[in-house]
Amino acid sequence: LPNCYPGYQKVYNPIVRQKFAIEWDAPNLPSEQGLTLTEIIDAACKREVRGMYIMGENPVLSDPNQAHVIEGLEALDFLVVQ
Repeated sequence: LPNCYPGYQKVYNPIVRQKFAIEWDAPNLPSEQGLTLTEIIDAACKREVRGMYIMGENPVLSDPNQAHVIEGLEALDFLVVQ
C-alpha cells in the first residue's frame, strides 16, 4: 500500500513518520504517499523507475493491460521476483 508504513500506519501522519524515521535511521521520510502499482509500471516504461522487487504477486496477471506491464518490466535494469 503506497499510503502506509508497516502495520497500516499512515504515511501522512507526522507522529508515525517520526517513529519510522527514528527506527529506520532515515530522518527525511516523505510526507506524501508512494506510487501505486499502475503508476510504478507507467514510470518504468518512462525509465523513471529502474528496478523492482516483486514478492508474492504476478503484476502481468493483475493488470488488465498485460502488454503495458510486460513493456514496463522489460524496461527495468533490475528485477527480483520472489
